[in-house]
Amino acid sequence: MNAVCTNKDKPDAACRRQGCFHGLGAVEIAQRRALKLARVAKYAPRHVGRFKRAFEGNSLRAAVDAHCVECMGFEAGDVADCTAPACPLWPYRPGGGSSEGKQP
Repeated sequence: MNAVCTNKDKPDAACRRQGCFHGLGAVEIAQRRALKLARVAKYAPRHVGRFKRAFEGNSLRAAVDAHCVECMGFEAGDVADCTAPACPLWPYRPGGGSSEGKQP
């Protein structure tokens, strides 16, 4: 998940590896999200609504769902069987039913 960098002077190597939005304004972020949404519409059209809700920024649940579905190759049915317990979102994945974390 990309984050807005707090180092406003210049991006460092760690910042770039994390894929942060360092120095990007709202327009650039909107453009990147539009490109992602276009790719989702082309390759996984049934998930467009999920990504739109996530990009609106009002639903943490939609953001987690979108991330997990993308990570699993847009196969929503595979998310509950995710084998990446080191992922910080693993306890919150859709259909995971883990007792290690509460659903956001």
